[in-house]
Amino acid sequence: MFQNLFNLFNKDKRSTYKVFVIINIIIRLLVGPLILISVWYASIISFFFDWIDGELFKRAGIKRTIYSYSDKILDYYWYLAVIYYIYLASVPNKEIYLLLFIYRSVGQFWFFFSKNEKILIFFPNIFEILFYFYLFSTKFVILRPVVNSSQIYLLIALLTPIKLVREYILHIKNANLSWFFTGKTTYWIDDKFSKRF
Repeated sequence: MFQNLFNLFNKDKRSTYKVFVIINIIIRLLVGPLILISVWYASIISFFFDWIDGELFKRAGIKRTIYSYSDKILDYYWYLAVIYYIYLASVPNKEIYLLLFIYRSVGQFWFFFSKNEKILIFFPNIFEILFYFYLFSTKFVILRPVVNSSQIYLLIALLTPIKLVREYILHIKNANLSWFFTGKTTYWIDDKFSKRF
């Protein structure tokens, strides 16, 4: 019986991965409101499913362009949940998070209208990484002065180069990190060097 299920999975991998893509999207949609129930669980789940979604879309045979739009819409949905949480919770320096949210939003909308993913390097996602840093500061007392005072500006200055490197790798170099997940490189169906996996 298990062998038949295994054979079914192997016969049509792309269809199976399309199911995984749908599950991933549903989970990312559900996790937004979950932030009001458990900010930690919501953040961990969101981070994980955002981290793996590219590989799922790729293995499902979905074009990179479609993935890019889907991912950015889901990312923005998560940012809206985060900014709503920040507004409701006792997060210090709310205005800084709001400014960083607006800054990233400009980049997101510019991407949607220009269809140019490279534009995102000029609008690095400092908003989300600063929020994750805030979450860690709620568990590690030593970090609290950094997010609760004017030291937050120094933190932003330190986080910005890290995010710029990440944006460069993802949106300019279009790095293929599939080997990290599976030990072998997979390709988008619309890559010029595409090959079956």
